[in-house]
Amino acid sequence: MSNVSFQEAESDLATLVDRAARGEVVTITRDGAPVAAIVPIESAGTTRAPRENRKPGLVELLMAFPAGDEVFERNRSPSRDVDF
Repeated sequence: MSNVSFQEAESDLATLVDRAARGEVVTITRDGAPVAAIVPIESAGTTRAPRENRKPGLVELLMAFPAGDEVFERNRSPSRDVDF
């Protein structure tokens, strides 16, 4: 694992990505404090913090709908009148 400044990372990103591809973790610092890391793709999933209290998306909501094999009939009655 090595540390590089933000300015070095900005000017030499391709080299840092190559190092990460070879398995090295490169930490980017700003004013001496670590702010980001370039990691190999194999370990990227383990470095992410799980998103807690995440709201489900539309697809997840639809897939979780407890309809089973029920078929819903369309309501064919006319809707309300709207004047424009």
